[in-house]
Amino acid sequence: MNTLSEALELLSQGIYCLPCQPNSKHLLKDISPKFYLENPPDIGNYLDWFNGTQNNLAILTGNGLTVLDFDSLPDFIIWQSNYGIETRIVESRRGYHAYFWIDAPINHTSELCEIKHDGMPIVAPPSVVNGVKYKVVEGREISRIERGE
Repeated sequence: MNTLSEALELLSQGIYCLPCQPNSKHLLKDISPKFYLENPPDIGNYLDWFNGTQNNLAILTGNGLTVLDFDSLPDFIIWQSNYGIETRIVESRRGYHAYFWIDAPINHTSELCEIKHDGMPIVAPPSVVNGVKYKVVEGREISRIERGE
């Protein structure tokens, strides 16, 4: 799937995307996650950002979307063996990303991973950074976690 198609597919699921520089994790100059969290991008933005470009794609967390960013396989395995939640898992340049819809704000940290939420962008497939392609390795559906689980 190309970047524009992936961005449009994610938009249909209520997930907003932002453009990163080609071969990079860094957003394009003048792209403000806070602005787009309050003013969601639309198809016109996506056509400008992803149609016929080499831009990478970042998912904008927030509005219930949270991503756990594991920078090592051992930390990801520990988390998976403790929780075993089936959800969308993406292999990244250094580890794995686990995606969740969560109905309550996250107010804690983890020694195993970085918790991305509230407008923090995270690189997503089909982006390529330093020759490594981000790819979905488990599921396309994002699990919902209700308060108290």
